[in-house]
Amino acid sequence: ASQKVGEKLKSLARNHQVLCVTHHAQIAAMADRHFYILKMQDALTTHTSAEIISQEQRITEISRLLSGAHASETSLKHARELLEGREMKS
Repeated sequence: ASQKVGEKLKSLARNHQVLCVTHHAQIAAMADRHFYILKMQDALTTHTSAEIISQEQRITEISRLLSGAHASETSLKHARELLEGREMKS
């Protein structure tokens, strides 16, 4: 189901701006860009920052979605395959 949702969002993004926050690797892999969102707190305030990440960082982050906090060789390979599949469908 996540694969189909990702494909629909990608199709929608051809003509519209789409911002999607997801923990589904199949959806995330369809994105044109990925941002790393960081939340920082102190006693009084909360700050967030967003940075566009590189292709290699994209692989690592999608891998973490697949396997948890620590990427494995298997999850890294799967992340690369998801991103390559996205490029083939463009």
